[in-house]
Amino acid sequence: MKNSVIQLLLPLFLAIFSKTVFAETLTFGYSEACPHMCPDNEQKGFTHDITKTILEKFGHNVTFNPLPWSRAVHFANEGKINGVICTSKAESPLLIYPKLEHGMQNDCFYGDHDDNWQPKDMESFLERRTIVFNGWMHGEDYVQRLGVTKYYQLFLEFSLNNDYTERAIMMIERDRAEAFWHDSTTLKYFLSKNAVISKRNTIKKLGCIKRQKLFMGMSPKHPELAKKINLQFDQGMKELRISGELEEIMKRYGLTDWQ
Repeated sequence: MKNSVIQLLLPLFLAIFSKTVFAETLTFGYSEACPHMCPDNEQKGFTHDITKTILEKFGHNVTFNPLPWSRAVHFANEGKINGVICTSKAESPLLIYPKLEHGMQNDCFYGDHDDNWQPKDMESFLERRTIVFNGWMHGEDYVQRLGVTKYYQLFLEFSLNNDYTERAIMMIERDRAEAFWHDSTTLKYFLSKNAVISKRNTIKKLGCIKRQKLFMGMSPKHPELAKKINLQFDQGMKELRISGELEEIMKRYGLTDWQ
């Protein structure tokens, strides 16, 4: 009887042990890309909420540091913070990732409502002025292929912050650029909160080049910690879907599960 009770309680003891003794204080970088990440809002974004909810269940103290996007990735690469949230593997190839994503990104381009241009390969961007964010997935590749001078003649890199969207739209309206990068979910959310800009109806979607998964990425400077946290995240992400907690998180932002 005694052995049977021990066998029944052992998994519970191990679960409690793993969520307390091995708990960590974790710091993640994130930037403005609401509703994915919303450092300047009371609600901090669904990828923020997902990450925090999962890792706190394992006893971790989870904090988030608002940073310009390229700096956040650099700090994670160098081990100055534990990782970043809401990044694609193409944008942050040095980071260590869990198996499961916590969001989806549609890499689209927007321009004047009368423009019939469509984004495709690198050649489609030639002879145009396109706004992208500092650290976008094709940045380094296009610099290598075009050269620094030509690249910056074609692409304007803006910091991904709270001013990015309004600034990019203004550039299109004033004919100072012809297109700008944006995630479709993020732009739709922005326009829903900015009726004056939305009513002007000056821009439209010109096309999308990729749909990619968004992940929590851990610093490569601490691979054992990254491996442990990623395993916990994958377990927690599965539980979040089964329990219905993911649905509740997404509802806060007027969204549904991306799967």
